[in-house]
Amino acid sequence: MGLFDTLYCEAELPEVGVCANVDFQTKSLGSNMGEFIISKDGRLLEKLFDVLTSTDGVFPKQQFRDLHDTEFHGDLVFYGRVTSDGELTKYVARFTEGQLAWIRTLSTLPENLRQQILAKT
Repeated sequence: MGLFDTLYCEAELPEVGVCANVDFQTKSLGSNMGEFIISKDGRLLEKLFDVLTSTDGVFPKQQFRDLHDTEFHGDLVFYGRVTSDGELTKYVARFTEGQLAWIRTLSTLPENLRQQILAKT
């Protein structure tokens, strides 16, 4: 278990299409409880928030401020439940110089590439 980041994907996913209402999790981006979006035009965007002082003494509130293009370069592993049977599906998104090159299910990658990617996460 542990910390993770939340990812939303506006880009097309293999076998299921666009899953705009699904929260994916990733540990490829620092696991700081951040929120990210793979945009429909293939950029990895970070949602930036301002932390507001708590008025109720419980938890500080967050207010959305802006989207930041991360210009991410590398492989991003993320996972979520997108099929009707509720099974966890793992994906890999490859970014080259900030632009999405492809998204594939982890299970469809050749074994050597899969092991290489998993060793980095």
